Formats: sequence, structure tokens, C-alpha cells
Amino acid sequence: MKKLRNILFYAAPDAAAPALARAAALAKKSDAVLTVAGVLEEIPRDLWMLVPPIGTGPVAELAAAEMLERLEQLVEPLRRRGVDVDTEVLLGDPCRELVRAIERRRHDLLVVGAGERAASRRTLVRLLKTAPCPVSIVRDAETVPAGNILAAVELRHGDETTRLLSRKVVETAAAIARLEAARLEVLCVSDAPLDGILARRGDGSANAAVEGLLGKLDLPAPVSQLHLERGRLAPALAGAARRAPVDLVVVGVAPRSRTRGWFSASGLETLLEELPCSLLAVRQPMADSPAKQRAA
Repeated sequence: MKKLRNILFYAAPDAAAPALARAAALAKKSDAVLTVAGVLEEIPRDLWMLVPPIGTGPVAELAAAEMLERLEQLVEPLRRRGVDVDTEVLLGDPCRELVRAIERRRHDLLVVGAGERAASRRTLVRLLKTAPCPVSIVRDAETVPAGNILAAVELRHGDETTRLLSRKVVETAAAIARLEAARLEVLCVSDAPLDGILARRGDGSANAAVEGLLGKLDLPAPVSQLHLERGRLAPALAGAARRAPVDLVVVGVAPRSRTRGWFSASGLETLLEELPCSLLAVRQPMADSPAKQRAA
């Protein structure tokens, strides 16, 4: 994971304070710019009475100006603490406009709050599926900074896409662990018997198989503990996060139809419901796909 330079925070209506606190902490530690963006989906009801006399356009501009003023009040304490903060108001569908903002300004991380007073579950799932940068979904009760980080990867023999995405997940988790001086653990899940995988690899133990994967990475933070489980990734991950104190889970989201082991839309929704902690989702960039590499 490259050093964070340009973080986007989605200030959903009544956005939870822990999500903004996490975004601000990451921005300050990384010396990155934090953009706090609100999205105006429709004209507020209390301004509809102005539409007939002055028209829809001016009323939308008035609503956007009011939202921008609220955002400025929200970020003023952060500026006093030395965080480099911009504000922006987007008009339209939240998911579509946030993705466009990420592409336009080349944000390298999107932070969104999760909870009853944060973004809707549907918006969160759409962002996890479509955002062109890592997405951090922050629970209301998250510890800032994170003390324990769990990276979830898969062992799938002969699957290059899974290997590349697993590598990106671990590298991202290690970068965040180093930034926040957190403990890093790795959960490795396989849908096949581990003995079969080890026989094909020629390794002598399950730990050796995972350590072989991690040994090829130049990680900025050490891995404190390895966990090996057989089964599906989502239930294994949720169970591991409940059994041990975990503040942040890092997972991979593969492009559609690219690999069956990572998360689909329904899998992401189930994970959001079951996971007791915050989530950081890393997508497999098209530029890193095996097809792209062979074509280069």
C-alpha cells in the first residue's frame, strides 16, 4: 500500500464521530489531505416553498451552500488540531458521486461510517463493490487508533488472482498496522483440506504454507500471529473477529466473476451484518490482474 496522500470522508447525514476521528487520525499521521464531502441527494423539504418563485437551480445552490456551511463547522476543530482539511458538496446519488469524486481527485482511501445514523447498508455495499480505492467502514464503537488488525487471505492453489489479492490485503493491513502501531494478525482460509494444499506445495506444516506466502512480502510491520481455518471466508472471518479482540478487519473484494473465493454483493452485506468491528476492503485493481500482466 502506498503512503496515504488524499483521503475522502463521506459525511453522511448525522455522520458518526468515530468515523471522522479515524479519517482525521490517518490523515494527520500520513501528512495527507482530508476531504470531507457531503452529498445533496434532493432539495430539503423546508426549501421547497422557494422553488416556484426562484426556480429549482437557485434553491439547489442555496441547499448546497447550507450543507457546505455545516461541513465547515464540522471540520473546524480538526483544522485547529493541525489536520489539512478540505470540504466539498456533491449533488446526486451518493455512491455514484463519491466514485466520481474519487476518480476526479485520485483519492487513495474512502472512509465511511457504519451504524444507524450513518450511510445506508445499500450505499455501503455499493461503495465496497464499485469504489476504485480501498474503503474503510468504521463502526460507531471503534477504537482510534486501532490496536488489533486482522488481515483475511485465502489459500487457493493455482489461482493467480487470489494470490495477488491476498498479497494486496496483507500489504495494506501491514501499512495500517505500522501507521497506528497496532498488532497485526493474519487469518488464512481454504475451502479445501489443508493437507491437500500442503501436499501440492511440498511444505511440512500449515504454518509453513502461510509463512511461505508472507515471506515473499516486504511488510512494513511484523505479523504477530497466524490463524488457519478451513471453510468459507465470511463466516470464518466473523467468527475469528468475535473470538479475539479485533478493531479492524482487512479483506479483499475481487472484480465480478474473477474469483469465487472473495466477496459478492450478498457476501459483503452478510459480512457487514455479522462483523463486530470495522472493515477495510481492498479491491484488486485491473492493472494488477493476471490478464493485464500477460498483455503487458
